[in-house]
Amino acid sequence: MQLAAELWVYWYMRGYLSEGRGHLDHLLSAADAAAVEPGIRAGGLHALRALAYYQGDYATARRAWEDSLAI
Repeated sequence: MQLAAELWVYWYMRGYLSEGRGHLDHLLSAADAAAVEPGIRAGGLHALRALAYYQGDYATARRAWEDSLAI
C-alpha cells in the first residue's frame, strides 16, 4: 500500500487515474485495518482522495479525506 500511495503522482501525471484508483480501492478494501500501520493507511487514503478529486468524484474524495484525517 505504501508503494501505491507514493505512485499517485505518477498516475496523475500520466493520466492513469482509473488504474491508480483501482489499485488503491483494492488495497484499501483488502487490507485489514489492524494489520496496516495507520500512517501507511492514511497515505493510501490521501492518494485515493487526490485521484478521485482529479476525476471529479468529489463524494469519494471527501470520504477518503475525512477517513485519513480520522486516522
